[in-house]
Amino acid sequence: MVAVAVDDGVTGGIFVESQMKDTLRIERLRFVAGSAPDQPPLEIECPNVTILVGPNSAGKSQTLREIEAYCSGLEVSSVLLDQIEIAMPQNGEAIDRMMMVYRTEAPQGQGVQPGILWFFRPRSRNNEQELRTQIQSTSFVDWHKNNQILQLRQYFVRFFTTRLDGRTRFELIDPKPTGDLDRPPENLLWHLFKSKKIREAVRKFTEQAFGKFFVVDPTGIDLTP
Repeated sequence: MVAVAVDDGVTGGIFVESQMKDTLRIERLRFVAGSAPDQPPLEIECPNVTILVGPNSAGKSQTLREIEAYCSGLEVSSVLLDQIEIAMPQNGEAIDRMMMVYRTEAPQGQGVQPGILWFFRPRSRNNEQELRTQIQSTSFVDWHKNNQILQLRQYFVRFFTTRLDGRTRFELIDPKPTGDLDRPPENLLWHLFKSKKIREAVRKFTEQAFGKFFVVDPTGIDLTP
């Protein structure tokens, strides 16, 4: 499952590729206002692809920022969205399977503690921090069982959420530093090189969209479509 919020200044969209048994997606959005002053609040179902279209200052970018904040577990006041519904995986074990792609070792200097799992995701934008957190090995199962949505948003949904604007999409293909590939990855290209599952997904998207083959050059960690 890959979910990306894209904002190019003209359209905004939520793209969800759900071909895994264990899926996570935005299911429904309800706005504060309706499509006209005398209309009830606008509600939309979100299938695999949802695109927001409108003129400048219509609220597309603000909508995506509010979606990102909610999916990251931030408690912030919303201007446009009244409710965001997320379809979670069917159980906590499914969440454990999905989070395996982000499992990492404890940072240097941190002793290994029984029952503690570490997760890491490189930053997707130059102005954001990387995600690195530790939780109890049973946390996802317990949170799902007890319907603790806030904790699931903060420690699960957040890892699968990214918002790309025009500048960020160019930054993704900028040269990135490399290093010891046995260490946890420090950027998205490094993470991509180490994850066979993610490479296969990106390769499939690239072939379907452009009819080209996606290759990672291990000699320079370059992208060559």
